[in-house]
Amino acid sequence: MKLKLIHLALAVLCAAALRSHAAEPVYQLRFDAGELKNTGSAGGEAQQAGILSLVDVVIDADLGIYAANLKMSANGSQGGALAFPESGSRLQLGGLSDELTLAMWVKWRGPHAHADKRHGLVSTMPAKKDAGWAFSILEDGRLQFNWVNEKGGSFRTSSASLAENQWTHVAIRWQGGEKSGGLEFFINGEPVGVNEKWTGGGPIKKSGLNLILGVMDEAAYLPLNGSLAEVNIFGSALSDENIRALAQAPRQSALPQEPARNVAKAVRPPRMVFAHYMVALPTAGGDASVEDYKREIQQAQALGIDGFALNSGGWTIEKKIPSYKERTRRIYEAAKQLGTGFKLFISADFATKLNFPEFTDMVLSFRDHPNQLKVDGKAVISSYKGENIDLTRNARTAFTDENAIFLIPFLRSNPQAELPSQELVEGVFRANQDLDGFFDFGAAGSPQDLCAATKRMAGVWMGAGKVFMAPVTPYYRGRGKNFRMFESRGFEGMAMQWENAINLGVDWVEIVTWNDWAESSYIAQFGTPADTQFWDDHYGKMLSHRGFAEASKHYIKWFKDAKQPAITEDRFFYFYRVHPKTTPAPDGRFPRGVENAEDRIYATVFLKAPAVFTIECGDVSARFPLEAGVHHVSSEFAQGTPRFQVIRDDQVVLAKTAEMPISGDSAWGNFNYFSSSNL
Repeated sequence: MKLKLIHLALAVLCAAALRSHAAEPVYQLRFDAGELKNTGSAGGEAQQAGILSLVDVVIDADLGIYAANLKMSANGSQGGALAFPESGSRLQLGGLSDELTLAMWVKWRGPHAHADKRHGLVSTMPAKKDAGWAFSILEDGRLQFNWVNEKGGSFRTSSASLAENQWTHVAIRWQGGEKSGGLEFFINGEPVGVNEKWTGGGPIKKSGLNLILGVMDEAAYLPLNGSLAEVNIFGSALSDENIRALAQAPRQSALPQEPARNVAKAVRPPRMVFAHYMVALPTAGGDASVEDYKREIQQAQALGIDGFALNSGGWTIEKKIPSYKERTRRIYEAAKQLGTGFKLFISADFATKLNFPEFTDMVLSFRDHPNQLKVDGKAVISSYKGENIDLTRNARTAFTDENAIFLIPFLRSNPQAELPSQELVEGVFRANQDLDGFFDFGAAGSPQDLCAATKRMAGVWMGAGKVFMAPVTPYYRGRGKNFRMFESRGFEGMAMQWENAINLGVDWVEIVTWNDWAESSYIAQFGTPADTQFWDDHYGKMLSHRGFAEASKHYIKWFKDAKQPAITEDRFFYFYRVHPKTTPAPDGRFPRGVENAEDRIYATVFLKAPAVFTIECGDVSARFPLEAGVHHVSSEFAQGTPRFQVIRDDQVVLAKTAEMPISGDSAWGNFNYFSSSNL
């Protein structure tokens, strides 16, 4: 008996040793803390590929760990993807004896989102699919492996299918030189068979392309309709036992502490869009009347905006007449008199000398107003730079029980960063977990950087069951000591931010801003597109941002309805600076970031049917044959007055000569954008 026990113990130890010495993955994505770090032997970090901002790394409510939610373009043909840089020389399977194991958790949402039969999981294939290999899910849930060798393309499929809308572990094992058993599919750790006899498929024709996850090829075509977690890619053929071990329940994540319970059960507020309103800068001037504010509210509601976040810093500063408190009272009164349900909430600006007693007065003065935005009966209050007075702690101490408020501020990280890293985002969260939600005041940055920062914040706050308010900004160009700019490529950058918010599924959007004339981030209209005089030229000559506002109407509806609106009429919007970037500003300076500016004429075109769109300016002309839908196009920059046309069936259906000429002599526009539309 003792001898048998010794033999059994040795067998267990040997099995444990085999498991502990399983091959190390070359690529491994665990998505810890929302990061894309490769913890496999190749090191490095995965990067977004395909269509920008369609990969959302958040804590999954079912798994309780971070997962990558891969989203698709509106027509479902392309989607978000993750690529491993400099992986083109690895795992190409160009040798007869090369081996491969792919293993991952996948939540497949089904075949309905795009018409093709394949949903890509991992691939090295080019767009032409004339080299490389690809692992995918078919429309009936079966797994498929495609490859190209010297004889051409081939594939095998699994004999079993995976279920829709539930997490499933899938794997494939490839041994190119094996004539029997060299290709096997696994579902939840168990082999499920191959549809046809395997006779060996290697060596595979090398594509030399990086490994890409979530799509079928390098063009991000045929995307996965679903999510991925715990991705492991090995350069060897794992045993059945080791694949079975990978299919055990995924490890749990440590941050946040209770997301798995909260996310699934959280009741989300209705999707709404607000605009950041600078109480210091009313369109009609500091002494704006209730009637003036009514006109601004009506202008906002015509775009689909649900309310204003009232930025106020100098609440009771005596030299401001009327005081910011009185201006705020007039805005609330204007909304009440209109009776259109327009919502308002205070956004306390602690970048000034605003103190907590003034903040308290802000809350108490308007919390019971009929137009005050509320969630669960609590008045919504936001802020800018609330960390300056330790707002979270002070507010939670002062407003309790029946006096509680719904606090959703913007707080800077420590150290401060306009575009905080994942580590800094999580630091803000850990220090402020008592908040009801979080607002990302994102304006100063490129559209790509703003989208990335928003994704980091949304992943953490929404992952913890909190309300998240994302920013969307049209353009940014500061003044004075803050003389800097960030290229938006006309409306293209704003559209990118709208789609980012839509794809992330955030609760609210706050347009940054309605009326910050100093930073040129406004969408409010102060006159006709041809008008340039405003506030006695206090901020210099102003330029219309009408195109940014009106083109957003489509995206506001898309966001609120969670469905892309049909285009029922042809429209176009145009955007350009009225001078080249080589002409200095009126004070002789150039803004920081001018090197990234592009001297081009941009247009965003909405077409109900295919047509040709043209841009002409000076001696430059451009012609764009376009399908029905939304398109962002641009032409070369030239001196003159731009003219735009929509031509269908050889007939001009829309035409417009812009209101402002482009000149190389004077930069009176001060690097701001001019925008308008065909109307």
